[in-house]
Order: sequence, then structure tokens, then C-alpha cells
Amino acid sequence: MKKTVVRLSMVGLASLSLSLLSACNSGSDAPTKSADGTTQAAVLPKVAAPAGKSWSQVVTKTAEGYIMGNPDAPLKLVEYGSFTCSHCAEFAEQSHADMGKDFIDTGRVSFEFRPFVRDVVDLLVASAAQCSGPDRFFPLMTNLMGSQKELFETVQANQNAATGLESLADDKRMPAIAKALKIDAMMSARGTSGADLQKCLSDAKTIDQHAKNTEAAGQKYNITGTPTFMLNGSVIEGNTWP
Repeated sequence: MKKTVVRLSMVGLASLSLSLLSACNSGSDAPTKSADGTTQAAVLPKVAAPAGKSWSQVVTKTAEGYIMGNPDAPLKLVEYGSFTCSHCAEFAEQSHADMGKDFIDTGRVSFEFRPFVRDVVDLLVASAAQCSGPDRFFPLMTNLMGSQKELFETVQANQNAATGLESLADDKRMPAIAKALKIDAMMSARGTSGADLQKCLSDAKTIDQHAKNTEAAGQKYNITGTPTFMLNGSVIEGNTWP
């Protein structure tokens, strides 16, 4: 796998909220007129969630990650994020609860997380996070983002055990590295069974696709740092740290 090197970047929650609120309040390209004849922006209507659920409880698998919320929402927010990026962890910790309540649960906004892998550890964790399916992905992703210190310490303490494992066969390599680095134990402690993890990480075609998705996204959108955000297919500019 070609290693992707990126600069860290950060989107402030206030700036992101402003972008979404601005989009919510615009509604359409053409302004509307009120009863008194004054011009005002159209406001997107709220969309009712499926019976018995809020939109933030609706998660759908995509070709590159998972979407939370109304898959047909008119405002589609995408994050390209890394599980080893401290700023991605900050965004997850500071924003996910408020984003669900203020935006996603209205049905106007969906949020898709697409892993942007930077090295083999990132690829392992991103792949492992997807092993338990849609319902557990976002809680698990948020937990893993908040456990970066534990991840880094675990990998550093066991990195010598992984030496030479890169030469193993495709279906053996990632499970062996996960075991050597004790990432399998971290996932087990978070409710992902060893059998599920083994099956997931042995799927060399899917693992390789995660890496290809990163390379393709980097080239298509000129992604140079994580997190990078897109709204309706366009990168949100001017909110990154050099």
C-alpha cells in the first residue's frame, strides 16, 4: 500500500455550523417573497424521521464510509477523517452530539464519515471500525477517536512484534499485524469479536479498497490535511490550519 502523507488541518465547529446554517437558510438559488412583498431566503423544511427513530439513529453504508441521517437530505456533509489525527478526534469529541441534535435530526443534513488512511495503523483501525456494521459504527468511531492516547501507547509498546509481518500473504498480513500491535485486544474490549475482526481484516480486497479510496479522494479533491469537509460535493475552503 502506498503511504499517504498529509498535513493536519482543523475546521472550527462555529465555522462549520455557520456554513450549514447558511445553506439551510438559503434553501434554493432563487429568493422568495413574503406576504408583504419583502424578499427573503427560502428555508428548507424539516423531514420526518422513520417511525420510532431520530435521524441520527439512521446509519447507511456507502461505498467509502457510513452516512448518519437522512440519506436523501438536501445538505450532504462529508468528512474525510483519520483515526490517528488529533484534530479529527477534537472534532468528534466537540461536535458530534450537537451536530446530531441541531442539524442531522432535522432531516435537512446528513453526515458521512469517510476514512482517509495515512499509514498502516490508520488503515487497521479504520478497517476494524467498520467490522461491526452500521449501527455500531459511529459510537465506535467516536470512542476510538477519543482513545488515541491508548492506541499510540499500545502500538509503540508492541511495534517490534510487528517487524517483518508485511511480507505475509494478503489475507494473513493485516490480522497478524493487528494481533502483534494489540489492536485486536483494543477492539475486543469495545465489543468487536475476534471472529468478526479476523474475517474483516482477512478480506484483502476490501482492505485494499480503503487505501485506494484514500488515494482517489486525495487526487480528486486535492486533500492535503485531515479533517477535510465537503458540503454537497464541494470542499469547504478557508477552515484549515496550515
